[in-house]
Amino acid sequence: MPPCASSPVSANPRWYAARKCQAFPVLEPRQFDLVFLDPPRYAKSPFGVVDLVNDYQALFKPALLSTAPGGILICCNNVAAVERESWLDALQRCANKAGRPIRQVEWIAPEADFPSSDGNPPLKVVVLHV
Repeated sequence: MPPCASSPVSANPRWYAARKCQAFPVLEPRQFDLVFLDPPRYAKSPFGVVDLVNDYQALFKPALLSTAPGGILICCNNVAAVERESWLDALQRCANKAGRPIRQVEWIAPEADFPSSDGNPPLKVVVLHV
């Protein structure tokens, strides 16, 4: 039975009487020396929609703020429609707006098992020193 459901109201097990769910605990802000950001191309969840084409920055900013000063943030994007340099520009603009400018950028080239006929592989991995 789902954690927020009480006993069945009728013979139909899909119907439950509602009761209030426990709230998520409030966590203290923390920062880490190394953060990985490798979201799916598109996903829908109770928390919203992940859309890497139009709104990677919505995921990037919390990851950036979770990275300690002097730390490393490794970001991945596997969307062929997103060009490498425009994606990096968007990340740099977001970091500057957040007051956490990127100090150094390193690209990690994909291995041979991620081939690209046009020399522009869909998998993009960037290491950001913040």
